Amino acid sequence: MVFYGRIKSLIRKGSRFELGFDPAWLLFGVTAERAAVQDKVLRPGQAVPNDSYTVEAGHRLLTFVVFPEAHVTVLSKGLRPTTISVSELAQIIRGKNPRHRMLFDPSNSSGFWLRVGNKYPNPAVSLDQQYHP
Repeated sequence: MVFYGRIKSLIRKGSRFELGFDPAWLLFGVTAERAAVQDKVLRPGQAVPNDSYTVEAGHRLLTFVVFPEAHVTVLSKGLRPTTISVSELAQIIRGKNPRHRMLFDPSNSSGFWLRVGNKYPNPAVSLDQQYHP
């Protein structure tokens, strides 16, 4: 399964990490337009800015297991994808930047695509930051 949303926490628990993930829907096209109109963000007939609209799914945090070997990509300046460790991402989520990377979004407000494995404990196998203007 693949989810889109924001990472709220990433905490080491023994030999693995636990991820607090706030899911959302990243919508495009007619779906995005109609959702934005329903949310009263747009008037009927207006175009969706940046061709997308994010619908927050209620801010309920979902917990996922993340093993240290999971693949993590963040965006660096110039929107370059940069592969980092889960441990480094955990520090970035807490507001630190241990390797002094030139992050595109140092505030960590960008969304991530989260790919989850299909066998128990259904760990997150990849976390990839998404550019969203």
